[in-house]
Amino acid sequence: MKTHFHLLLFFFVCLHFGVHAENAKQGVSVWKIDPHSGDKEFIEVDTIALNYHSKTNPVYNHTIATSWLGNLGLPAESKIYFDKNQGYVTHSFLFKNTYASYFLSPENSSFYNTKTPFSNVSYHTGGFAYREEDNISGLFTVNATPKLNFSLLANHIYGRGAYQNQATDGLSGALYGSYLGDKYGIHFITALNNLKHFENGGIADISQLTSTIESYNLPVNLSNAWSIFHSFYLYASQQYHLGFHTNDNKFVPVTTFGHSISFEQNQKKYYEKSISDFYQNSYYSTTSTNDTVAFNVLKNTAYISLNEGFHKWALMGVRAFIDFDIEQNTDLTADWSLRKKTTSLVYAGGDISKTKGNTTYHALGKMMLLGDARGEYELNGKLNTQLKLGSQNIQLQGKARLVSSNPYHHLEHYYSNHFMWERDYENIVRTQCSGSISLPNKVANITLKAGVENTTNYIYFDTNALPQQYSNAIQIVHGEATLNLHLGNIHFENTAIFQQSSNEAILPLPSLSSYHNLYVTHTLFNVLKFQIGADCRYHTAYYANAYMPATGQFYRQTETLIGNYPFINLYANFHLKRTRFFVMYYNLSEAIFTDKNYTLVPNYPLNPGMVKFGLSWNFYD
Repeated sequence: MKTHFHLLLFFFVCLHFGVHAENAKQGVSVWKIDPHSGDKEFIEVDTIALNYHSKTNPVYNHTIATSWLGNLGLPAESKIYFDKNQGYVTHSFLFKNTYASYFLSPENSSFYNTKTPFSNVSYHTGGFAYREEDNISGLFTVNATPKLNFSLLANHIYGRGAYQNQATDGLSGALYGSYLGDKYGIHFITALNNLKHFENGGIADISQLTSTIESYNLPVNLSNAWSIFHSFYLYASQQYHLGFHTNDNKFVPVTTFGHSISFEQNQKKYYEKSISDFYQNSYYSTTSTNDTVAFNVLKNTAYISLNEGFHKWALMGVRAFIDFDIEQNTDLTADWSLRKKTTSLVYAGGDISKTKGNTTYHALGKMMLLGDARGEYELNGKLNTQLKLGSQNIQLQGKARLVSSNPYHHLEHYYSNHFMWERDYENIVRTQCSGSISLPNKVANITLKAGVENTTNYIYFDTNALPQQYSNAIQIVHGEATLNLHLGNIHFENTAIFQQSSNEAILPLPSLSSYHNLYVTHTLFNVLKFQIGADCRYHTAYYANAYMPATGQFYRQTETLIGNYPFINLYANFHLKRTRFFVMYYNLSEAIFTDKNYTLVPNYPLNPGMVKFGLSWNFYD
């Protein structure tokens, strides 16, 4: 009851910001920035109702197939290798990766510029009254001046879970904005993320899914365990431009001096009120568990760039930069005391880019100068071009990347009640090449992609849920085809991904993953747009990674095949002026098939069939 009160209070507060919604829509610009360089990439305002239902589950925002524990707010990792967080030169926190879908950060924050205040309220819910999941979010953005914007964003997840000891409670929020002058500009953000969820260790006997026992009454492996993840960001990126004014008084930047600074604080905790026989070892205590691990990092980047386009001969931009990072890792020791390790890292590099015209490109090189003796480096580049073949536009893209990166600190040094390891790993070296061709058309949009990666010194969690390094090379081949058909009001969207790992014992992948979406669109009375259809996700069977609650990591298992099961949803999306809403029957497969193998991770079934509802309301004033 208390939680519902907070949700309703938040809802009406957001409504207060947009009570004068009867005014006509005013101009709103939206963009994301590169946290390293501060460069802007403009995007569309999120007002499109098409496929709105699929956007309400964040674990599918950047992938078509995922290993997910099944309840909103629980850990997940992509089943598509090329979609995974594969680690760049800049260091990060091992235990953040499986929660990345739910968190606000400089990488995924959208910045605004609006002529009139703009706000949005979204609410999604589903399931039975005593086991439902709720997600409410609110955005308010306003320009104090034509160049100065402030935005406030908040999001609350509360998923009770269809199974015992599976509830989640997540709160994230950000205060951010920008000032964009001719000579000086700055983007800034303060973000807070907190996520708490119970750990049930999976269903004790997964075969009982086919029984008449209600999902919430199925026995689970853990009853008194939970995890907490906390993150906090402070970020600012500023630029000062030297240039000149044209005859029409338009400012043209010639040289840019830039600086970005960020502070990131992360902490992961795991608790148990009592110890069961679920774990093989209990090193510190046989009565309770209180594990903690943390990662803080202060990053500074300074750069100077000669900007593209200030002169007809300036066909590309050139930039040189230097990074100075201070990292602090905090964890337990063998005698159950806290230890802190602080490391200073210095990188230098440069890039060239062309962002205007039919052909664009970007190339970057970066190397560690001071820090870990093993050193790191990164080389990557991408090329985009458009060709005309008769009346058909063809878009081509190519990417290449070579990275040598140090393993995460906690892959080498970790102590907890149930798991301990001390390792000394070699650098992970990845070489990746990929390309794509797109043929947009009113009737059929076709995109073909292909890629290959060679990885040496790959690190994985073995069947004992302990990290290991495989010193030989592993090759991963990736092929992807997208075909979207549009015949009048009938639409059929299809994506299929083929993957092959040269060592399935170390790096297993589903050989085929696909997403299909068949729907009909129509407009009633010239104002009510609707979309009715069904979508389906599928991947072939393979030995998918299992999940370890004590560490929050996915690890190898060779006993249970996961896959070869279509997950079907039936939905209807509607758009009326500034309002979007949907109704969906989630996991229709449970009602269609006698086989109840709707799991993406061994022993962690998805929520059974349920009705979901969602609403998103935009206000302009």
